[in-house]
Amino acid sequence: MPISANDDPFLTLPSWTARVGLPGGQVIREARPEEYPGAEDLLVAAFTTGCWVSPDYERGLRTLAHRAELFRIWVAVDADEHLLGLVLTPRIEFLEAAEFTFSLLAVGPRGRGLRLGSALVDHAVKLARSYGFAQIEIHSSPQMSQAHRLYYASGFVRRVERETIIASEWDERLLTFTLRVPDPLPEAQVLRVPRRPRPLGSRSFGARRPLSELPPAPAGRVDESGAFLPDASVAPVLQEARRWAARQGLGSDAAGVVARQIEADLWAGAHTVLFSPVEDASRAALQVFFARLDHLEARLASTGTFLGGDSPVSADVLLARVLLAYDLGWRAAFPPASGAVADWPRLWNQARSVLHRLDLPQETLAALGLGDHDDSRTEPFGPLPPVFDLADVRAGWLSRPGALRRRRPARTPGVPATPWSGPLAPAPADVRARLQALAGEVEQASALDPEADRGSVEVVREDLLAPLVRLAEGADAPLQHALRRVFFARLAWLDQRVGAVGTLDRAPAAVTPVLRAFQTWLGDVLPPIDPVVADFSALAAWLSATGGCPVD
Repeated sequence: MPISANDDPFLTLPSWTARVGLPGGQVIREARPEEYPGAEDLLVAAFTTGCWVSPDYERGLRTLAHRAELFRIWVAVDADEHLLGLVLTPRIEFLEAAEFTFSLLAVGPRGRGLRLGSALVDHAVKLARSYGFAQIEIHSSPQMSQAHRLYYASGFVRRVERETIIASEWDERLLTFTLRVPDPLPEAQVLRVPRRPRPLGSRSFGARRPLSELPPAPAGRVDESGAFLPDASVAPVLQEARRWAARQGLGSDAAGVVARQIEADLWAGAHTVLFSPVEDASRAALQVFFARLDHLEARLASTGTFLGGDSPVSADVLLARVLLAYDLGWRAAFPPASGAVADWPRLWNQARSVLHRLDLPQETLAALGLGDHDDSRTEPFGPLPPVFDLADVRAGWLSRPGALRRRRPARTPGVPATPWSGPLAPAPADVRARLQALAGEVEQASALDPEADRGSVEVVREDLLAPLVRLAEGADAPLQHALRRVFFARLAWLDQRVGAVGTLDRAPAAVTPVLRAFQTWLGDVLPPIDPVVADFSALAAWLSATGGCPVD
């Protein structure tokens, strides 16, 4: 029978964790409460030596007593019990996520060069295996480049599509890494710990608000995968934007690929994030939502202030209206630290430029939440989260475009960059030729698929194939990051759907050649730090069942 904590309510740790000896004579064990102040000193020294952190982050390092409510604090000590390094892992009885994690991995100056970082990572991985987890997900600040190298060496991959958390007053977006736990234990050896409610006042970092706290969902339906599809006939935001565009002579129909992406990924996607009862569908929609914002931000870098160049087109009006709805409404119910529109400077200026050109009457501005704000006003999604460097977000929306300049940190000289954080060089000619052949295969599959709708085929062309073609040509850092986010966010979106319904039969046939190419040779286009098909478990199983190449 599987080992279970039901037989012993205090059995929440495997027996091997009591005292783990290391080859160099050091030991990993749980920290004692009286050691917390010294462990906090170690954290501050580790994160400020050859690195930099924001003042808020440094203050957060001195909260181990509070963190101990939800996390176990593991320390590496030498023979004289000097603290050398530490890592935090969740108290398994309170863990709500389907994936294991660890945080605040740190080795102090005294412990460096002893391979303690690798030992602490291995300790966390072994814990995950003991509890039967298949995957570990961790987050890291972008400047922690030495830690990133350790994660890559330990087998972790970068998950750009999951990077939706803006974590400090310096606009730091946390990097995300995952690891498929190697050598899973037989079921009989897994320690099963009953889950308990989290202590009052604690909350999952990154969790969305419960549906019970949100206003009633608009008319619509939840599809078989869990996506919330709002009724197009009751889409006041979109109808209003089209009327504004028509009055400006920009056309009443916001046509084009970009406009459809805005409607599907931002407007309908936000409704899935907010109202879908299926957590996996909500998470997939959240990843696509922010990938689309990054993609549009990168697009504006080449087109100028507006999507169409120097003058707005109908899609600009639609985008500005959806961004306004997000910033002054939906954002309050999105997961914490999701970021405001001001965190995408080009989108921020685009949306405000559109509003200034529309010259809306005061009553319309008031209806949008941009008039004189009354403190007694009821916010439908709750109080707006603060925006760094922007005391009043509503006043910011009415300010002159270009007036906001985001503060940036003074980086510590000599801190090495994270691998593949810069531009991507063009792929070899033979790889680009293979991509051209793949594009032809996609077109042929689309032509032979009479049941595929235009939107589904467009998703394959625009979010899977087009980013690969552009990356193969070479791309600067912001563009390659945005393209990879779109590509992997769409894969995660497909993975969630095939996991929910067991098949991709309703997806266009054009998706199959792209997925099989990704499974076999697209590593020649994407950085080696990126995930592979096996990291999308439902897609990997579907490909294998339908004759795809075997997954290692």
